[in-house]
Amino acid sequence: MSERLQDALDAITKLRPAAEGPVWMVGEQLKDMLRDAPALSAIVIEDLQADKDALKHCESKIREHARKHGGCCIPKDADRIIREHFGLQAQREAPKAADDTLVSLDSFF
Repeated sequence: MSERLQDALDAITKLRPAAEGPVWMVGEQLKDMLRDAPALSAIVIEDLQADKDALKHCESKIREHARKHGGCCIPKDADRIIREHFGLQAQREAPKAADDTLVSLDSFF
């Protein structure tokens, strides 16, 4: 694990509440995003240094989205909101098969 990634994870842990709840969950999801893309750590560190309540503000955006959608914010939308809030690049979708057909693993044996 890079030092920059560890610094970002530590900063998130320090700024999120100790008790599990909505803001805690935003912090945990952000940590997972950084583990998948450690190069984004510097951006998050900068944001957290500039705004000590960044996790709370992000959670407010997710809560507002949920209010507008029947009380629910699906993981894909939460991911998008977190990325937008922290200025992180959008997650790329997995490429689809050219003809959208399923491939049977039996064909490889």
